[in-house]
Amino acid sequence: MAAEIMSAAQEAGEAVEEETVPEGFIIATKKRQEQDAHRRSGAAQRRELILALDFLESWFRDMMVMASGAGDAVMNRDYELELEDQALASRAGGYRLAVGVIEATRSKLGYNIDLELALQAMFYQLQEVL
Repeated sequence: MAAEIMSAAQEAGEAVEEETVPEGFIIATKKRQEQDAHRRSGAAQRRELILALDFLESWFRDMMVMASGAGDAVMNRDYELELEDQALASRAGGYRLAVGVIEATRSKLGYNIDLELALQAMFYQLQEVL
């Protein structure tokens, strides 16, 4: 059955190729392909950015945990020594604000925004709170 469906699909594809299509339609198709490629690229960039934001958020969360003296709650166990060295009790509030800044940036990724500009704004805000 699958072979028959594939055969019918191939025949339909060949029939479409043989039809003459107005020039404007071909241009629209190329434009549509470019737009689809752009959307896929943007989605891939957003996924990578979300992964980076996840790591940053967990890092500042762990810094806040270490600064508060609750080292047992650290998520990034493989970086526990670095976190212990860098976490300052006097900046625990700043670490909490940093987590909030990162969460706010993540929530904006669902909108049609310039990713580079969003990152620049986030790092500027992180600089302000830390």
